[in-house]
Amino acid sequence: MLLLEYVLPVLGCAGDRAALPVVERFLGHPDAAVRREAASAVREVHGRSRAGREGPG
Repeated sequence: MLLLEYVLPVLGCAGDRAALPVVERFLGHPDAAVRREAASAVREVHGRSRAGREGPG
């Protein structure tokens, strides 16, 4: 589980929407910490993709 708690945030920080199917797979994981990291990574990907579309302020 510990590895997932490190990998999921990295996938989120990458901001690549292609990672979403992989990350979303862990939203129902039995370990609450893994679920939290997966949810955070999904929010991060969506936030970064939104920021990328808006461009510089």
